[in-house]
Amino acid sequence: MTVFWISFDISSEKAAGLSYDARFEAFHDAMIALSTSIWSETSSFHVLETELSIDEVATRCRQTIAPAVDLCLVADVQGQQSRIVGRWSEDEVFRLMPKLRDATTVSSGYDGRLRAVR
Repeated sequence: MTVFWISFDISSEKAAGLSYDARFEAFHDAMIALSTSIWSETSSFHVLETELSIDEVATRCRQTIAPAVDLCLVADVQGQQSRIVGRWSEDEVFRLMPKLRDATTVSSGYDGRLRAVR
């Protein structure tokens, strides 16, 4: 089991025909489904425990957000690995988190369609 923190930003604009609320709910539901334990009291930040690898968690994030307009940052709490998914505008995050890898286009079967992962 690994504990990850996930910070995310769901754009207010409609994407792929889905509203902010629909994407936010799909993301939150997907994180609950993949975790054995989750803390999500604050908006746009979750801490969860899962048997999945960081790349599998990043894939679930990518599948439930609109990467062209949304953003998700995943890291294990020990700081050994981290992934960024979606659209970001400031490269400073890569300097601050040297182990950060872009998982937006990792070849994992992502087909650009948004869907809830349950």
